[in-house]
Amino acid sequence: MLEVVGSIPTCSILKRIIMEEQNELLRSAFQIAQREGKDTNWEAFSNNLEKELLRQAGYENMLEHNIDDRQQIVLRATCTAKTYRIVEE
Repeated sequence: MLEVVGSIPTCSILKRIIMEEQNELLRSAFQIAQREGKDTNWEAFSNNLEKELLRQAGYENMLEHNIDDRQQIVLRATCTAKTYRIVEE
């Protein structure tokens, strides 16, 4: 059964929150690129990125587990993502 909060179904609220979190992460990545990585809290950005990738892979509860396990899951979850590399000619 679908729970309703006010006049909005709970699943709609959750989808909106997830999209806002993803958008926030993309905006952060864009700002980091604009600054060319300068003045960046890499640890916080990396933690947020890992959390989102684990969530998308269905492993949001893995944050308490071994870092090697988490990294393997993130790698498997993102193996089809586009990779941007500088190619020297």
